[in-house]
Amino acid sequence: MITAPNQPLRASQRLLGWGALALACAAFITLGFTSLIQKGPTYDEVAHLAAAHDYVTRGVYVLNIEHPPLVKQIAGLALLPLGLEGRVPPEPPPGTEDPVGHWRSQQWICGQALLLDLNPGRAMTILTVARTPLLVIWGTVLLTVVSLWVRAMIGLPAAVVALTLTAFSPNLLAHAWLVHTDFALTALVAAALAQTWLLRRRFTWPRAISLGALCGVALCTKHSAALLAPMIVAISLVDIARHRAYQPGLMGSPVGRGRLLREWLAVGGVVTLIALVPVVLCTGRFDPTWWFRGSATLFHGHSSTYEFFCAGRYSPTGHWFFFPIALAVKIPLGAWGLILIGLIACLRLEVERRTDALISLLLPAAVFLGFATMGEHQLGLRHVLPIWPLLFAVAGIGGQWLWAAGLGGRALLGLLLGAHVAASLWIAPDFISFFNAVAGGPRHGHLWLEDSNLEWGQDLPALARWCEETRERNPDRRIAVDHFGPIEPQHWSEAIPTPDRIDPIFHLALPDWDTLVISQQLIVRSRSGFQRFLGLPFPWEQDECIGEWIRNAYAVIPIREASDGSGDLLIGGESAVRVTREEWLAQGRDRARRLMEWLETDGGHSIELLLGLRLQEARFFGRWGSATEAAAARARLREVVDHIRERPDVPDTLITPFIESEMRRLGVD
Repeated sequence: MITAPNQPLRASQRLLGWGALALACAAFITLGFTSLIQKGPTYDEVAHLAAAHDYVTRGVYVLNIEHPPLVKQIAGLALLPLGLEGRVPPEPPPGTEDPVGHWRSQQWICGQALLLDLNPGRAMTILTVARTPLLVIWGTVLLTVVSLWVRAMIGLPAAVVALTLTAFSPNLLAHAWLVHTDFALTALVAAALAQTWLLRRRFTWPRAISLGALCGVALCTKHSAALLAPMIVAISLVDIARHRAYQPGLMGSPVGRGRLLREWLAVGGVVTLIALVPVVLCTGRFDPTWWFRGSATLFHGHSSTYEFFCAGRYSPTGHWFFFPIALAVKIPLGAWGLILIGLIACLRLEVERRTDALISLLLPAAVFLGFATMGEHQLGLRHVLPIWPLLFAVAGIGGQWLWAAGLGGRALLGLLLGAHVAASLWIAPDFISFFNAVAGGPRHGHLWLEDSNLEWGQDLPALARWCEETRERNPDRRIAVDHFGPIEPQHWSEAIPTPDRIDPIFHLALPDWDTLVISQQLIVRSRSGFQRFLGLPFPWEQDECIGEWIRNAYAVIPIREASDGSGDLLIGGESAVRVTREEWLAQGRDRARRLMEWLETDGGHSIELLLGLRLQEARFFGRWGSATEAAAARARLREVVDHIRERPDVPDTLITPFIESEMRRLGVD
C-alpha cells in the first residue's frame, strides 16, 4: 500500500525536488525553443499575431475577439521593441450586414501584412520574439504547479515522474510556444485545481481569493476556462455527498451537510467576484462584456458543410469518439503504461488519499473531457490539453508505486519513462506531427486525425529549404506545391515554386509537373465531402507512392510518364501506381462536368470557394476543352469576379495577384 510520508521532507529531499523541477524546466524550454526557431507560422498564429500587435500598439480590441486577449497581449508586448509596421484594419463599409465577418477576414490580411508585406525578411524574428516569452512563462508555471501539487498530494517520487512526463510530452511541447491560447489555459487550469485542492485541505480566505484570481486570469486566456466552474462545482458536490454529520467542514468547524453547502456557496461567491477583476481589467477599458461578445463569435462563419475527420470517418456534426481515439494515438506508449498503472495504484492508496486523488484529478478530467465531447466541433486534441497534467499526476501515483515495489518495479519505471523521453526526443522538433507506434507513427497520422493534431502549416521554412536544395541539384525539376495555411507558400519564399496552372488538389487535367509536394492535412481533406463527390482518386495515400517526406509534414510524390512509350503516368517511386492517359483525361472531364452541376445547384458554398472552383473550371476547359467550352467557362469566371468587385461586404483581396495573372493568361478581362 502507498502511504504518505509521516515526516516532512528532509533537506536533501527538498533539494532533490527543486533540482528535478529546475532540470525539467530547462529540458522543456530547451526542447520548445529549438522547435519554435525552426517552425513557420501555424494556421491560427497568423490571426493571433495580427491581433497581438494591434492590441498593444493601438489598444483596440476588434481583431480575433473570438479568443480572449491575454496571451496576445503578452506576445504583443514582446514585439514592441522591434518597432514593427502593422496594417490598420479598415472599418466595415457602411451597410455591412456582417461586421463580425469583416473583422475576421481582416485579421488574416493584417497577419500576413505584419509577417511578410510590411516587415520583409523579419518573419522568423517576429515569430521567435513573440513565442519565446509564452514558452518560458507558461512552461515554468505548469511545471512548478505539477511539481509542488503532486509532491504535496502523493510524494516526491510521484512528483519526479509527473515532471518527467510533462517536460517531455510531445503534445505539450507542440503547443507550448505557439501564439495561441491552449497551453496557457492548461497551465492556469492546473494552477486553479491545485489551489482548489489546497483550499479543501485547509481553508483560508487568501487561498479563496487566490483561486478567484487564477480563475479570472484563465478566463482572460481562453473561453473554455469557463469549464473551471463545473469542475470545481463537481468537486464540491462530491465533498458534500461524502460529508458525515458534524465532521469538520470546509472552514474547519464541525458542521452538517447543509452548513457545508452554505460554506461552499459563500466561497463560490467570493471566487466569482474576484474572478471578475482580471476580466474587467484585461482590455484596459473596464468593460467585462468583451468576454461575452467574444464567446458569441467563436464559431461565427464556420462552414456548415465542413466534415470533421477521425479514424477514416467524416461527419458534419463531429464524432463522439474523437477525443478517446485522439488520446489513444497521440500520447506516447510509455506515458500510457504509467497512466494505466497509476489507475491500478490508486486502489493501493490509503482510503482517504485514494478518494482525494480521484476527486482532485480524475473527476475534473472527466468533466472537462465530457463537455468537450458534447461539443459540436471536435477538431483538435489541443482543446482538451488541460487534462494532460491531471493524467500525468495519475501516472505519478503509478510511478511511486513502482518505485516502492523494489528493483523490478524500478526497472519497469525506468523503462516506461525512458520510452516516453525517447519518443519526444525522436520526434523533435516536429512535435505537432507526433503519433505513437499504435497509430503507425507520424507519417500515418493522416489516417487518424487532421488539422492541429497533424499538420498546421508550420513547416514552410523546411519546405522552402527543400525546394531550394532540390532545384540546385536538378534545375529542370517541375514541382507543384499543395500547402495548408493562410499564407501562400510563394509569398513566404521565392524558392517555393508558384502554384501550378492546374491546381494539384483537384487534378482536372494532366499535370505540367513531375513532383507533387502535398501536406498531410490536405491528404486528409482530399478524401472529404466535396472531393469525394467529384470522385477524385488519391493513390498517393499508399506508402509506395511517397518518395520522401519533408519534416513529417509534406509528402513528396514523384509523377512521370512510363518509359514504354504508352504515355501512361506512374505515380510514386519504384512501386508506382500506373494510370493511363485516357483514364486521367476521362476522369478530368467527368469531374469538370460534376463541378459545374454542383456550382449551379448548391447554394451553400462561399464566394471564395466559388471563385476558386470557377478558376479550376476555366483552367481545365482552356487546356482540354473545345473553344465553345473554354469561352463559356471564362464567362462564368468573369461573372464571379464582377460579383466580388460589386459587393461592398466582400473584400476585393479575394482576387489575389496570382488569380489576376491566371485570368490574364486565360483571357478573362
